[in-house]
Amino acid sequence: MATISKDSTGQNWLPDLCNPLALLRLMLLAVLITLVFILLKHGTAGFSVENLGVMFLYAVWIVFISAAGLCFMRRFFGEVSVIVSTGMSMLWLFFVATLCALAGYHALLYFLLEPQISLFSLWAETALATVILGALVLRFLFVHHQLQMQQQRLMQAQFDALQARIRPHFLFNSLNSIATLVGIDPQRAEDALLNLSDILRATLGEHKAVTLQHELDVCQKYLDIEALRMGDRLQINMDIDSSLHGLKLPPLSLQPLIENAVLHGLQKRPEGGCLRVKIDRDNSGLVRILIENPLPENFDGQSSGARSALINIGTRLESFFPGKLNFQFGPADGMYRVVILIEDALPIENDYV
Repeated sequence: MATISKDSTGQNWLPDLCNPLALLRLMLLAVLITLVFILLKHGTAGFSVENLGVMFLYAVWIVFISAAGLCFMRRFFGEVSVIVSTGMSMLWLFFVATLCALAGYHALLYFLLEPQISLFSLWAETALATVILGALVLRFLFVHHQLQMQQQRLMQAQFDALQARIRPHFLFNSLNSIATLVGIDPQRAEDALLNLSDILRATLGEHKAVTLQHELDVCQKYLDIEALRMGDRLQINMDIDSSLHGLKLPPLSLQPLIENAVLHGLQKRPEGGCLRVKIDRDNSGLVRILIENPLPENFDGQSSGARSALINIGTRLESFFPGKLNFQFGPADGMYRVVILIEDALPIENDYV
């Protein structure tokens, strides 16, 4: 989200008021507040459509100039503290209120010749309303930003925990399998060692968004290593829409899901089974990611660790695709399915933080 100021931690807290949707929301809020203000001041007896229309235009005019100025000022707010940026914002609102009061008073002189309100009264009411309401809006934006930052820090901590959680038995089993292959098939041993290196690099990498193709490459390397131990017991059915290879995702979004399917599903079955991964997009633009595996015998529910990992991944995806994600998981028809539905998913250029 583009911004116009940063708080003391260097994070942006004011939204992009150049955004037409944000500007429209502010104008609708101004109209609602104006209606309440007129009813409180004049009551239903003194209410008139003409007076309401004039006040609406006056309020929308103030909001538009205020938003335009804050949008322009964002380039100067780059690294200043929240106190300085808030002070400058309040000064700008006061200046706008004064300017609009002067312009409004001269407009009354031009159209009515004898306005029923003095310049001081018009200025005082405009300045007081603009500054108080502006301060409330700025306070709301700051508190909203703090809540977002708190959620982001939580997501960061969960991601760090996910990165640090390299299952020891997977690492040791992989190294043992590679050691066994060294004397039998040195080339396969070398390939497996390179795959393990790539997986560890992805696990310890930077917290930036990755493409679906990159995530699938990590998944394939993991499956290649597991195939060293499971052999024919591990079957894989990949059906990927190539047009989605550039879709951006948080790192380690799919690999833990596939790892859960192997460890808690296929590995517990003596005969193994087929891991199915299907990723496509329908005509409405909805992206569907399906990961499923056959359930082991006597399945009595999922372990708390595996379930926590699923909830963690779902939360991270929701923060990356806010309001556009539907994350489902659970047993059905002898299979364990994870279904991820993403609305209006497009290639995204920003990093995941």
